[in-house]
Amino acid sequence: MKKVFTVVLLLLTVTLFAQEKIYTPTLVSPADSATNININVVLDWNPVSGAAYYEIQLDTNSGFSNPTLFTATYSAMNNSMLLFGQYYFWRVRAIDMAGDSSSWSPVRAFETKYRPTLDAPIDSATMQPVSPLMEITL
Repeated sequence: MKKVFTVVLLLLTVTLFAQEKIYTPTLVSPADSATNININVVLDWNPVSGAAYYEIQLDTNSGFSNPTLFTATYSAMNNSMLLFGQYYFWRVRAIDMAGDSSSWSPVRAFETKYRPTLDAPIDSATMQPVSPLMEITL
């Protein structure tokens, strides 16, 4: 009986210490496989209790062979340096004050708009000022 109790106690101890100390963030937006996303996208995820900051990886390769690494103290990040017509992959992990990190979130992907749309002046416009007002929609 003593051996059974010892084994159960050992298994319980291993199970408790093997658990992740900080939870993995859940991604919110953009939705997975979203298209026509603005190049100044806001990457958003649910906050994790106990997280001191978050690490965000962004890459054009699903294997994250050459990711750009960002850090954020809040559960969202605005990125305005993206290219038009590009497919991006992203993931996030939480880091606590002790330096322990969660697992990486599941990977999401999105595609940015192919190109901006010129709204003004209209095509073939005549009698325009020397310095016309140019309007585009991203």
